[in-house]
Amino acid sequence: MRRAALDPVAETLDRLRSAAQARLPTRRTAWRIALAVPLLLAAGLAVLLAAQIWQVKGELQEAQRLVPALEQQLRDTDLVGADDTMGELARHAASARDGSNGVVWRSSEWLPVLGDDLAAVRQISVAMHLMASEAALPLLDLAAHPAELAPAGGTIDLPAVQRAVAVIERADAAVADALATVDGVDTAHTIADITDAKQKMGDLLGTLHPLTGTLRELAPLAPALLGADGPRQYAVMFQNLAEKRALGGTALAFVMVTVDQGRIEIGEAIPASTSGFGSGSPVIDVPPDLAALYGTEYGDYIGSATVRPSFTSAAQTVIGNFARDKGTALDGVLSLDPVALGYLLEATGPVRLQTGDLLSAQNAASLLLNEVYQRYASAGDPEADDAAQNAFFADAVQATASRLLGGDIDLPALAESAARGWGERRILFYSAHGDEQARLAAVGLNGEPPLSDDTTDRVGVYFGETIGTKLAYYSSQKVLLGRAVCRDDGRANYRVTVELGNTLQADAAQVTSDSVLGFYRVEGLPKGLQRMNVYLYAPPGSTIVGATVDGVPQPAGQFGDGAYPVDRQRIVLPPGATGTLAYDLVAATPGERTLEAQVTPMVSPTAIDTVPLDCADVPPPG
Repeated sequence: MRRAALDPVAETLDRLRSAAQARLPTRRTAWRIALAVPLLLAAGLAVLLAAQIWQVKGELQEAQRLVPALEQQLRDTDLVGADDTMGELARHAASARDGSNGVVWRSSEWLPVLGDDLAAVRQISVAMHLMASEAALPLLDLAAHPAELAPAGGTIDLPAVQRAVAVIERADAAVADALATVDGVDTAHTIADITDAKQKMGDLLGTLHPLTGTLRELAPLAPALLGADGPRQYAVMFQNLAEKRALGGTALAFVMVTVDQGRIEIGEAIPASTSGFGSGSPVIDVPPDLAALYGTEYGDYIGSATVRPSFTSAAQTVIGNFARDKGTALDGVLSLDPVALGYLLEATGPVRLQTGDLLSAQNAASLLLNEVYQRYASAGDPEADDAAQNAFFADAVQATASRLLGGDIDLPALAESAARGWGERRILFYSAHGDEQARLAAVGLNGEPPLSDDTTDRVGVYFGETIGTKLAYYSSQKVLLGRAVCRDDGRANYRVTVELGNTLQADAAQVTSDSVLGFYRVEGLPKGLQRMNVYLYAPPGSTIVGATVDGVPQPAGQFGDGAYPVDRQRIVLPPGATGTLAYDLVAATPGERTLEAQVTPMVSPTAIDTVPLDCADVPPPG
């Protein structure tokens, strides 16, 4: 019975077992499905990620492909073409940024091995987009289509200038953000291509950021300089390179310019020599070291404002003379020389002068620095000659300025010409407003002795004519720089050699105008002789240990200008002659540095070359 009683239980268990065995394949299928779904999902995401990687890679490659063409367009000053190319590059950069910023991509950045590469590519794409779309493209748009910024009828549209300032400020902020993004890319575990891409993008942004930073610093000055806050009065100083001065040339003539709410008016021409400017009482502070170096010329008479290689002191001397002798308060001084005027004429085209002469980029230097002195050279009436010459110079400045303000100019070409003149220290500006001048100083004052740094020592080589000649037109000059470490203390020896030539030949000197030859009679000198002071400004902290003129040793290092040790030597060059000055220096501190030179802007270019220096030839340690 007991067995019979258990039979139903056994049968029930048997039925349950059979049912379980029957359902077993169904459970296995479910497990397979459960495992297959995420695998299929992962495979799909992998395919999608691969497609996005392929797309982003293609967009970045297309953007990179456009860079050589863009660089060539910028070199050719084809700003419209560069603007179009940058627009295309910006579209590829934006697509790469979008493609690497989706959920699939960002969630995949957590994957081992691949994730670091994906994160780096996304950040580099973001940086490229910021640089291209929010910085370079707006700036190129501004430069390539500047019509609203061009003067028309003597007026510059102030609201357009203010809009341009806003574009510049946003562009600089975008470059700063892009640079910070690239700096934050971790390439410790990325492939070499990505590490290289980060380096290239960082180098590009590192080059671009100082430029946009300079624009951002200076651009806000424009509205005030154009009279947005009230009328401004400036003096445009015309430097006569035919007569050498350390800064460039004599302060020959001035043209007054008034600016109010963007409207610019060209005023009267004021020659330095015949307009009642006085002398005998300095209008700026004259420290003893500068009085010893430059004598009574420094800081007094307006025509000698440029004897020192500092536009700050030159402009302050001009401002002081106008205040003392004219009762005129200047808001600033703009300086340019005939070579720079020729650069500007490349943008304006030739201008017709009152004399009928056609002044152009090709003849500006020869006409203004030589021919005018031959033309106005009456015997025995130097005052009449000076007046005629000064009127000619003033007419050249006024005619060019009027063309610039007329509106029919190539603004990109003008910007390039102005930048060239500024870079060569032929175009200079000083503001009498302290806050504005401080902004200029923040980006590096132009027209000042050179600054050295941790990697480069810089010397200044400057010229000052001493007979009142206009013979710089017939000058040639070369500067040779030598460096060697010859001392036990590791401080480098430097040699700065200056080779000068007087290209006016003796027979030509006999028929050359006295306006060119200067005060040779008063000095009892032969015709055509050049006599000049040559100033060497050594890096602060260095020591001038020797100097020679045509191989003859001279007392050296007897002067200073603030922190700069200065040497002054005089050289005499008869017609057709050449001469050589050499200065020996010892660096301030040990270290591997290059040596560079800044030279007075001259009529003809100054060649600057690096040459070997033999330790057997340097002065022994003192």
